[in-house]
Amino acid sequence: MAAPQVSGAAVLLADWFRGFNSGKDPSPAFVKAMLVNTAVDMTANAAGTIWNIEEGWGRVNLGNLFSSSLPRLMRDQKDTLGAAGETRTFRTRVVDTARPLKVTLAWSDAPGAVNANPALVNDLDLTVTLGGSTYRGNVFCGGWSGPGGSADRLNNLENVYVQSASGPATITVSAANVPGDGVPYNADLTDQDFAFVCSNCSTLSPLRI
Repeated sequence: MAAPQVSGAAVLLADWFRGFNSGKDPSPAFVKAMLVNTAVDMTANAAGTIWNIEEGWGRVNLGNLFSSSLPRLMRDQKDTLGAAGETRTFRTRVVDTARPLKVTLAWSDAPGAVNANPALVNDLDLTVTLGGSTYRGNVFCGGWSGPGGSADRLNNLENVYVQSASGPATITVSAANVPGDGVPYNADLTDQDFAFVCSNCSTLSPLRI
């Protein structure tokens, strides 16, 4: 049941995106980032708060996705990282201190080798610096990000959800390892682009959407 519902949601999201981007299609990474960033925690499930094996990052919620009540910054594969150590940094500010800051990073990874374990090829990291604390992607406790922890080395989707947020925030996407061709059909055989969504954000220079 979930698969056709999410597929239908992705179609609506793609049509919405085209309306703001001169008919251009969103990337699969962007669609995934948007669906995850606006999902809601299914708090009644037995596994507890996100992330967990029963609900992943929650239930897709189109009301949240299409809502205009909360400012959202979106960036779809406009940046490419070509080698380990390269970074892209974006500065923003929390708009509503009564609502959480939610940042989602997703990328379409290069194909892995047969039977590879782990299967991840190109490894990117998400970090958010806010109020003197640094939050790493997918370091969660009780459904919210906590400072510290270790970088995720297994997934091509990373989230930072800060429950109580205010002031300026710095979002950094960095390449931990880029041995594969994440951007096919160009001259570079070791590169990776990405998409990210930041909810409850306003633009600060030098961020350009």
